[in-house]
Amino acid sequence: MQTNNKTLYAIRDDEERSLLLLWNFIVILSSLIGDSIILIATIKYKAIKLHKVIITVMQHMAVCDLIQTVFRVFPVTLAIISDRWIVGELLCHVEENVSWACALLTSFLTCAMTTLKLIIVKYPLRSGAWSTLLGHKICAALWLLVLCWCTPLLVVRLLYTGDTLHFSYINYSCVYDCLPPSVPTWLTWYLPTATLR
Repeated sequence: MQTNNKTLYAIRDDEERSLLLLWNFIVILSSLIGDSIILIATIKYKAIKLHKVIITVMQHMAVCDLIQTVFRVFPVTLAIISDRWIVGELLCHVEENVSWACALLTSFLTCAMTTLKLIIVKYPLRSGAWSTLLGHKICAALWLLVLCWCTPLLVVRLLYTGDTLHFSYINYSCVYDCLPPSVPTWLTWYLPTATLR
């Protein structure tokens, strides 16, 4: 099934397309500027005065947000501008899986930051000796957990779509209508629904 942006993003007229483009440009600019400021302020100038571990988690959240912007929001914006998918078949698959991975990682990093704040408040003497290395170890473990979860999904989808979806080099559509639901969809929708029956 070949689609264009009018069906894929439910754009009915040029005004909706202009609003969606404006929204995407605002998201791209705010993400690039805001996350860059956070990274520069915490790495170069040490301007944010919080616990070292919390700052490390904030840095990893900013990097995750930048990855989401570059690999998810920017290609979708290009597709809306050109009214077709122009960045290739591989980025079509990567774009969807980056969305899953970054959303999952952001949730994990937010939970880690909240938990670390609680531990810092509850045990201030123990947490005083924590270094940025501990924060990087915690964040690296979360990155690995998410990569171990999402990389097999990307590989399976690439192998599956190689046999079932045929992309024309003239008009990429980046459509997942023929794909089976991903594992996160199974976990969040089908399994709870099946257990309720």
